[in-house]
Amino acid sequence: MRVSIAGRERVELLPGRRHILRRNRALVRGYVPSGRSGRTVLLEILLSWGWTERDRALTGADGKFYLAWYPSRTGRYRARVREVNASSNTLPSLSRLLYVYRRAIASWYGPGLYGNRTACGQTYTSRLLGVAHRSLRCGYRVTIRYHGRSITVPVVDRGPYVDGRDYDLTNATKKYLGFEGVDDIWATA
Repeated sequence: MRVSIAGRERVELLPGRRHILRRNRALVRGYVPSGRSGRTVLLEILLSWGWTERDRALTGADGKFYLAWYPSRTGRYRARVREVNASSNTLPSLSRLLYVYRRAIASWYGPGLYGNRTACGQTYTSRLLGVAHRSLRCGYRVTIRYHGRSITVPVVDRGPYVDGRDYDLTNATKKYLGFEGVDDIWATA
């Protein structure tokens, strides 16, 4: 789909992976609306101080481009592509959210603790979405990915208190993800 604003068109991004493990390649591909070759395009990531260039390439014969980024930190990032040729009247692409994860070990906790207060001051119920973590501040939002399903939840408790585990999922989070027992997950923190 092309978007035209006052006679100007946007760089278009094609569908791609939005969930990536850190230090793995995030491939961003698309095309410039003119379809011209030899156009310089930049992949930019939004950081706290503004948009920062992460890759640069020339478009191919059909205006298509392939750009890559190897993120070293976990988190949620906005990415966009813009054409930099002086004569270009093209707007940057709409930004796309990319999730960068690390591998973690999780377990879950639940039914015997319903009605108790969590370390973060909430009442633990069967509907409470969240995770327990030893050091992340209460309320910090973490995106968890497991077998193709993702959810962003707050830290609501402290734990797990078993060596080798990084997170304890609440029962509601466990159910949403289809999680059982102890297993590997991807986490943005």
